[in-house]
Amino acid sequence: LLKLPENHAAYSALLDKGVHSSYVRLHETYPIKSQKLLRVLQRTLSALAHWSPIFGETDYLPLLAFPFVKLFQNNQLVCFEAIATILVNWCQQWFEYFPNPPINVLNMVENLLAYHDKHLLQHLITWNITAQTYAWPLLETLFSEVLTKEEWLRLFDNVFSNHPSFLVLCVAAYAISARGPLTKCTDVGDFEYFFHHRNAVDIGAVIKEAYRLHDTTPADIHPRRVMEQFQGLTRGQYPIFNKYPTFIVDYQVKERERIREEELQYLQERQVTEELKRETERKRQQEEAWYRQQELLEEAEETRRKVIADEEHKLTEQRVRLAAMRRELRVKELQLLDAARRRFMEHQQRQKETELKRLDDEIDRKVRLREQETHAAIDDVEVKNMELHAQKGLFEQELARDEVAASFLRRADMDAHKRQQDLEDRIQHRIGVLEREREHIIRAEVQRGLARAEQQNVDTQMDLRVEQRQRLDDLDREIRMLQLAKLNAANRHVEEEVHQLMKE
Repeated sequence: LLKLPENHAAYSALLDKGVHSSYVRLHETYPIKSQKLLRVLQRTLSALAHWSPIFGETDYLPLLAFPFVKLFQNNQLVCFEAIATILVNWCQQWFEYFPNPPINVLNMVENLLAYHDKHLLQHLITWNITAQTYAWPLLETLFSEVLTKEEWLRLFDNVFSNHPSFLVLCVAAYAISARGPLTKCTDVGDFEYFFHHRNAVDIGAVIKEAYRLHDTTPADIHPRRVMEQFQGLTRGQYPIFNKYPTFIVDYQVKERERIREEELQYLQERQVTEELKRETERKRQQEEAWYRQQELLEEAEETRRKVIADEEHKLTEQRVRLAAMRRELRVKELQLLDAARRRFMEHQQRQKETELKRLDDEIDRKVRLREQETHAAIDDVEVKNMELHAQKGLFEQELARDEVAASFLRRADMDAHKRQQDLEDRIQHRIGVLEREREHIIRAEVQRGLARAEQQNVDTQMDLRVEQRQRLDDLDREIRMLQLAKLNAANRHVEEEVHQLMKE
């Protein structure tokens, strides 16, 4: 239907020119979620702008081209040529009053309404609603805002199958088909909303109404009278499109270039200013960060000083507690050692006392044995003495008659008594000497024991007591031996006297 030439070389030449300056910021004006769809739209619009300068200045071109871009996004050549064909044929006389809307085309729509629905047109005029409000939104978007995809495809199947003027008839048919809700609108905002959004309008009825208008419209007001027949794009190279006020477009192009250069210069200056501002801000932030860091460091230093002071205070207190604990432990240790020493000394003392008691018992036993032996010996000596005295008495009785013998005996008795007295004196002197020696020894031993007691333990005292006891035993033994010697001397004296008497 569209007779697309598929000029690959010409289309590639247009693409090689890159993105047109008018559509560099297309994403800011028309934000599209799909990046692929945005790129295809940008490339298609750039190719159209490179083909004819006016398409770089047409604000509504993205709205017009978007449904075809979305439909033919996988075949960009077909998309470009379809849009170019529509611009050449169905958009005839759109650019004669550029940059204003096509007044002549809008007048066609208004004439159609005046002929076919005067009541609706009068209602629109009453509320100051012009064709720019109810016709131009449908034309500049090619009904894409008010129809779904399926409805739009149905409509353009009929548009492409008829004369290019059929599109104008469809605009009038849409308004007539929606006359019910439109006659109830009284606010400009409601009319604008109606022609920019989808509504409950049957697209089949609109197409049917368009065909009715096509058949019943008089020739003097029929759009076909002023619009040319369909002409496809030329093969090899695309045709020249200059059906627009060139001086206005050139002026706008120059103005756009001047504005673009000024914008570039402004952007450069702004970029430099922003960089200076960022650098200043960065330095300010660095300075603030440095000051904050210094403050944090000072706070951290102060905190650490406090922590160190607290730790030193705690350490001092801990050292004091440790010293007190050491002293307490030392005192306890000394107490334990003292208690252990006392227990050991008590144990040793008990052992020594037990040993001493045993030795005392042994000494007492030996003393008793010696005393028994001594008493037995004394008893024997006394018995013998008694026997001797008895014999002496018998001899004295026998010799009583002899006075010489008696005097001799008296003299001998006196001598014996004298010797006995001397012996007793010597024994007494010896006993006194021994007693003094024993006392001296005892005192010396006691003194030595006292001196050693300060340096020695209970063992030394025990040894001293044993030694003292042995010495006492030795002294007692000597005394007994002296007594025995005295008794033996007396007995010998008596024996001598008896023998003497016997000899006489």
